[in-house]
Amino acid sequence: MKKLSNCVPGFAHGTTGGKGGEFYVVTDPIDNATDPKPRTLLHADLIVTSDKTINARVANMEICNGAGITVQFVKNVIIHHNIPTKGGKIKDGENHHGLRGASDGDGVSLFRDTNISFDHLSHHHCADGLIDAIQGSTVATVSNCHFTDHNDVMLFRASDSYSADKKMQDIVGLNHFGKGLVERMLRCRFGFIHVINNDYNHWFLYAIGGTSHPTNISQGNRYLCETPSGLRR
Repeated sequence: MKKLSNCVPGFAHGTTGGKGGEFYVVTDPIDNATDPKPRTLLHADLIVTSDKTINARVANMEICNGAGITVQFVKNVIIHHNIPTKGGKIKDGENHHGLRGASDGDGVSLFRDTNISFDHLSHHHCADGLIDAIQGSTVATVSNCHFTDHNDVMLFRASDSYSADKKMQDIVGLNHFGKGLVERMLRCRFGFIHVINNDYNHWFLYAIGGTSHPTNISQGNRYLCETPSGLRR
């Protein structure tokens, strides 16, 4: 698993994840959000700290029927191979727990993070976005993922007034956007986005959109839409 850090493509190349840490295997479903026992699961959104790799290649793992994954104020995270929930006290560091607000139902939420890699994920049927990266989150790569059955797929930068996002740079590449998708594949503000070698098979409103003067480079993508021609963009 630690070799995954050698495979990160795009701007996030060099992201180390948990390469220098211990293996952590969940073996017990008992939950205590403020003082979790080692190797247990959480009912609320999973707070990911810096220098971590989440690897699901060895099992058919689903994160479902609860909050998704929250990555905030951290760096060097690799996530490899939802619905709104109530907030509460959740441990978000080795020596700290705090009161979390209610989850809005994002599959994965990034907030002021750097060097993040999403690879070989399948996302569908979340309550809000499948992937949201906001408030200065940068150097992110979304690659080799499969997206289906969702309205707002991917949002990079959420505010027209947060001008610090102008320096952000991300890559979306080698992904399959499949049946049941409506829009935001992706939707971005500011920054630089390289959209490369993706397969866009279905959308209802639009595939790629942007406001607040982003630089979107679309290269080597396939666009094949079955919706009425008046709705294609």
